[in-house]
Amino acid sequence: MGRVPLRQLRPDHLERLYAALADYGRADGTGGPEPKTIVEIHMILRRVLDEAARRGLIVASPARLAHAPKRRPLSRQTSRVWTAAQLNQFLTGTSDHRYHTALWLTASVGQFDRQLLGQHLG
Repeated sequence: MGRVPLRQLRPDHLERLYAALADYGRADGTGGPEPKTIVEIHMILRRVLDEAARRGLIVASPARLAHAPKRRPLSRQTSRVWTAAQLNQFLTGTSDHRYHTALWLTASVGQFDRQLLGQHLG
């Protein structure tokens, strides 16, 4: 893309840049950056080329017509929750601690099953 004069820049030039970044964009050559990074590059280019169009350097911004890579949805992190036995062991193990009451209260107002609390209290 760096060899293409600004007035000759087309959306397909940008799309080829995004594809090359996705395949070979890492400095160590092990592949490309995250799609989010390429989308951010597209957004920067779009702002720059919009400004060039506003200043009359180009007729229209090719970045407005280029297809940027889609952002992948954020992966849902699996919730790490203690089992009833683990929580009971923790609360039993902290019974001598000065913050035991605070720890017990924190555990009891969370999303724990009432039966779990009954096991600890019973």
